[in-house]
Amino acid sequence: MSAVRVKDLWWRYHTSREWILKGVDFEVERGEFVGIVGPSGAGKTTLCLLVAGVLSKSVKGECKGRVELFGKDALRTGVRQLSEEVAIVLQDADTQFVTMRVLEEVAFPLENLGLSREEILERVSEALEFVGMKGYEWKHPHELSGGQKQRVAIAAALAKRPRLLILDEATSDLDPLGKREVLSVVSRLRKEYEVTVMIVDHNTDDLVKFVDRVIVLEGGRVAAFGEPRAIFSRIEQLRTIGIRIPQPTEVAFKLGAANGELPLTVEEAAKALA
Repeated sequence: MSAVRVKDLWWRYHTSREWILKGVDFEVERGEFVGIVGPSGAGKTTLCLLVAGVLSKSVKGECKGRVELFGKDALRTGVRQLSEEVAIVLQDADTQFVTMRVLEEVAFPLENLGLSREEILERVSEALEFVGMKGYEWKHPHELSGGQKQRVAIAAALAKRPRLLILDEATSDLDPLGKREVLSVVSRLRKEYEVTVMIVDHNTDDLVKFVDRVIVLEGGRVAAFGEPRAIFSRIEQLRTIGIRIPQPTEVAFKLGAANGELPLTVEEAAKALA
């Protein structure tokens, strides 16, 4: 059984005649790490919110098609029931904060899971350590920097140990080192707890180091879906769409240094240019 199955998905807001998503189809296998890329307005956030089962219950709009999460109908299953399976972190962490302390913020999603106080505190401590926020437990979330806020929001999601973790530009305010640290943690936990991960990110240099496959969205449709090397070898198509090519791939392409296979990382580029 797939973790996520999206079939002929269409969505438009009730205030618009234009469809944001137009017949989107794809499947994500359990335990996969899948990246989503596309220009602004391609429908990435709308897709994430529909997959998480949030948008169709909170915003007026017209939806056609089907979204299944671990066999459940995500468009019709209650948000509370789905929240036990899915955690989503958005770009603007402020919109997700509901408490007065970092510790409470990370603990809040766990309170409805029937866990003991000891288990909750253990998970909170572990999650904060994972994202480098130990020692900030008693800080008010709004006292934190943008990057720190994103780390706390990600910690709250990780503490739930969801079956599906969706990160929608959730590391955009982190510096390059911080982003790689957080993505490394997510990648490690994916393997430890068999978490399926979907991540929207414009920084393809980091993305290609972690994801198994990449979905390319253009104008509300899936323009391509495949392994990173196959996707980012389509240099001209991606340029036309407006997607940033990983820098090592771009450099090797311009120099004509790749012998049939374009490099994705600096290490691969160094070998290709040697």
